[in-house]
Amino acid sequence: MAATTVRKRLSAKERKEDVVMAAIALAGTQGFDRVTTEGMAERVGLTQAAIFRHFPTKDDVWIAVIGWIRTAIGRMLDEAERGEADPLRAVEKMFHAHVRFVQKHPGIPRVVFSEHLLTGKPVFRRLIGAMVDGYEKRIAAKIAEAKKRGLAASSVEPKSAAVLYIAMVQGIVIRTTIFTEGPRLDDLARHVFPLFRDSLSAGDKNK
Repeated sequence: MAATTVRKRLSAKERKEDVVMAAIALAGTQGFDRVTTEGMAERVGLTQAAIFRHFPTKDDVWIAVIGWIRTAIGRMLDEAERGEADPLRAVEKMFHAHVRFVQKHPGIPRVVFSEHLLTGKPVFRRLIGAMVDGYEKRIAAKIAEAKKRGLAASSVEPKSAAVLYIAMVQGIVIRTTIFTEGPRLDDLARHVFPLFRDSLSAGDKNK
């Protein structure tokens, strides 16, 4: 008797998440600007018409992608800092968790820092801006706590340090994208973060 394959019927929510993940994956392999709804449909085994039943426009796909990224990063940071009493150690764990997250989803930086999204419709810039701002505030709060507990120099400005943290992530991601034969992202992260940590905790300049 011939074997038959039964395809699981997915809910609308599951289908939409499949499309979101397909868009992120394609951004990682093709570059953001080359991602099409046809490509998304092919990757998830749907017709293009089916994509538009779940998302009325391509812009709606990217809005959903940004929402997924923001939620996923929030969960990742929660998990990274859970149970860590030392705020600077928590920041370090969050940094390395973020690096692992980007390694798993290389399309995410290409979406978040896409010139098309950032200079296109205001809704994209607003959503990405809110995501980055929330992340910076979270890191700044940890650094402020470290200052309060005497674990970071009193001269450190938490908000500026958080901006540097985000720039550090972006910088090593861009470098590994350009120099594909160089060190892995996680190897760079292990060498770069100690410099950041030492800049926060090395000697109080106000003394």
